[in-house]
Amino acid sequence: MYTKEKPLKSLSIFLAAALTLNIFMLPPGCHDIAIIKIKPSKTIVGQGYSLTAHITIINRGDFTESFTLFSTCGFIRNVTLLPGSEITVDNTINTNRLSKGDYRIFALVPCPGDCNPTDNIRIEGNFTVALVGDINADGIVDITDIYLIALAFGAMPPDPRYNPNLDIIYDGIIDISDIYTAAIHFGEIDP
Repeated sequence: MYTKEKPLKSLSIFLAAALTLNIFMLPPGCHDIAIIKIKPSKTIVGQGYSLTAHITIINRGDFTESFTLFSTCGFIRNVTLLPGSEITVDNTINTNRLSKGDYRIFALVPCPGDCNPTDNIRIEGNFTVALVGDINADGIVDITDIYLIALAFGAMPPDPRYNPNLDIIYDGIIDISDIYTAAIHFGEIDP
């Protein structure tokens, strides 16, 4: 006589045996590279000067991964990451060939077989290319720009007065070179 319980019991016995004998093949691990953050060193940079994009990548997968990082302005870097590790890669962006205006930084790490490929690309981190010395990006190099630089004179990281946008030369200190650079562009207006 047929009952509903027998097929379930048979299935349970089959599954227990299959698992014991390892008949079901589980995936052999996961490849998962993720770009978790892009942070520009400056948000306003004078045309012809540089800024650095700090790109943080993590290996969330089960394997050591070797891959190529592509980023803004033709940046290409080969990277190898152990499982569970992370790295911050610096992309120095020279603004010589960029028009004045607003930009976003992108990064891409192709990883064949990645179990979560949506986190292999990231667009984050705004920056503005402005006139040299126009540290507030209002389209004119004026006394406001020089005044703001002068207020932070002598500041270096981690001083709370230090603002990388005021460090025109970007040498880690807001000093006379930054004031001088703004002063020689004084009165320039973005057309």
